[in-house]
Amino acid sequence: MPPRPTPTTTVEPTPAPSTLAEPVRRTMRMSLIEGGVVQVFLNWTSGSVLVGYLLALGASASHVALVASVPFLAQVASPFAALLAEFVGRRRLLTATMAAIGRATWILAAFLPQLPIPDAARPGVLVLLVFVASVFQSATGTLWTAWMGDVVPEDRRGRYFGMRTGVLGVIGMVANLAAGAFLDRVAAPLNFQLVLGVSVVLGGVGVALYFAHHDPPSERRAPSIREVFRGPLADRNFRRFLAFAVYWQFVVMLGAPFVIPYFLQELAMSFTQVAV
Repeated sequence: MPPRPTPTTTVEPTPAPSTLAEPVRRTMRMSLIEGGVVQVFLNWTSGSVLVGYLLALGASASHVALVASVPFLAQVASPFAALLAEFVGRRRLLTATMAAIGRATWILAAFLPQLPIPDAARPGVLVLLVFVASVFQSATGTLWTAWMGDVVPEDRRGRYFGMRTGVLGVIGMVANLAAGAFLDRVAAPLNFQLVLGVSVVLGGVGVALYFAHHDPPSERRAPSIREVFRGPLADRNFRRFLAFAVYWQFVVMLGAPFVIPYFLQELAMSFTQVAV
């Protein structure tokens, strides 16, 4: 018998990455800088800085629980932000506006000890300010995700956002350590006020950088509120994921809000130790 031919495998050529236009390339570079300053802003208006500030104002365990809960409640604003973006279409302007309002709210939080309100009311006012800021931050995140998803080409999205997340993680780690060291060396509440003040300035820089980003044209639609809410819920996999997410967050948040108070009050840890 003649020898059987050796089977060959056809290898499909890997498609070449898309060529980036200059506005897209510039936006991807600018987004790294914007993400860095905003990451510092986010870290310095949450976690041990926020909880420590609350405790310095005389907060109770209920205040600590509320300040950890209101950012999740504020996520309800996300579908309405998406609805507004579909109707208006100008995502860059909307994102910058929402971000500016939310970040400016922290100016009031930073000057809370100087405001003419009773001492006992200050922790509750801070919780309210965190809620207002979180509503606009949630809307900003929704708009930014859709906007940047259209800017970065699909064949580069995974690598780019993976690299960006890694860079921001390092920046956030350094920011936490720097804030912890500063808080340990300056008396309260001035230390918290200064950290919040600097974070507001950095948040403003992030807003300004949005206007240097490319904003590709998007289709303007007028979807109904029912469509915005019922569309995702019609997907069975999304409903299953949502059920798991609700259960997981419920379990985690039973204890998570009280970890930092436990570190600071019961274990007498420094802010630097908490940051580490």
